[in-house]
Amino acid sequence: MSIMVDCWLPYGDTEVYVSVELESLMEIAELVDVEPEKTATEILTDAIMEPSGQTLESLIEPGVDVAVAVDVYSSPQAVVQALSLLSKMLVEFIVPKDRITILLGNGEFEKENRMLRDAINETPELKEIQIIDHTRNTTNLIDLGETLKGTPVEVNRRYHEAKLKIAIGETRIDYLTGYAGAHSSIVPGLASPKTINEYKRTYFDTDVTPGVIELNPIKEDVLE
Repeated sequence: MSIMVDCWLPYGDTEVYVSVELESLMEIAELVDVEPEKTATEILTDAIMEPSGQTLESLIEPGVDVAVAVDVYSSPQAVVQALSLLSKMLVEFIVPKDRITILLGNGEFEKENRMLRDAINETPELKEIQIIDHTRNTTNLIDLGETLKGTPVEVNRRYHEAKLKIAIGETRIDYLTGYAGAHSSIVPGLASPKTINEYKRTYFDTDVTPGVIELNPIKEDVLE
């Protein structure tokens, strides 16, 4: 006869009741609240003001036009927070909002991401900034040749022709490139169906693992 143990387990902001066989119960893991060293705003500010390469201010010239690619798989809240902070800094560097364009990289699908677009439109700080949806049906493309592996490179012309290009995206595990993130806003985000199909085709000829970027040929092809 089995002996049952009644347990209340943490589940989000509440608890759920379960009954478990005593021999199967090892222990109950408790959530530990950890305060981050920096707030999200501080982290974003550091990323913008202290990049690994040239600073944002040094890249801004008189009359510069800015294109910001956004990975649509990122959470709307995170995207809005990043865009609001970025636009504020650009305006402080004397870049008017009418010279900033947000491109929502949704190149794998035919329909636009309404949830993300609505979140941006509802943000007062971003209302005067133009938003462009890049989908599989987008025809405003430019042919940039091929990668070393022979993958054709066709991307959004508006983004390519901008004097200052910025990419935004949340880091997450990806089954093709190991990890996805800001670079995903460009490929596959702003790429043509031809480019997307060809780089994904490599998956069947390679041994790639989600969460692993070392020696990942698909990641190298995409970043190129």
